[in-house]
This record gives sequence, structure tokens and C-alpha cells, in this order.
Amino acid sequence: MRKLSVFLILSFILSGCYDRIELEHQSYVIAVGIDTTEQEGVYSFTYQIANPEIGSAAVQIGPDEPPTEIVTVNGADILSATYTANSFVSKKLY
Repeated sequence: MRKLSVFLILSFILSGCYDRIELEHQSYVIAVGIDTTEQEGVYSFTYQIANPEIGSAAVQIGPDEPPTEIVTVNGADILSATYTANSFVSKKLY
């Protein structure tokens, strides 16, 4: 009985839902472009981000709103560029 109660308690504590991120708070990267710059060791990263709200009946967006967003940042590697791009975009990049 004790093992069963420990198992049940641990299953609630270790479940994977504590750090979930709702879909409305995520940005989805469709494409990534990497270019060289004039500076040594610095690259230009271009992210194409989907805008899934276009065409949704629940959200009224202007007719001239593009279905994707283009963000270009410079960085030494893709991880630092992604962190920099997250500061420009309202939702976290995935």
C-alpha cells in the first residue's frame, strides 16, 4: 500500500504539465536563412515566422496583414540569434 501511495504522489509531482506553453503564446518558424556578414564570425539569421491567425474567424485582422513575418538578426551562432529574435517577436520562437 505504501508503494502505491508513493507512486501516485510521484506521478502527480513528476507529470509534464507544469511548464506547458499555450499555443497562443508560441511562434512557429517556417524557414531560417543564414548569411555571412562583413564582420568576422558574425552571421545574419533570417527567420520566417508563420501567422496562423490569418484566416481565423475568431480574430479580426486587417486585410493587408501578411501570413508570415520576416525577422533578421545578427549573431555569432543560431542560439544567440534566436535569443535576440525572441526580444523582437511578441511570442516565443519554436
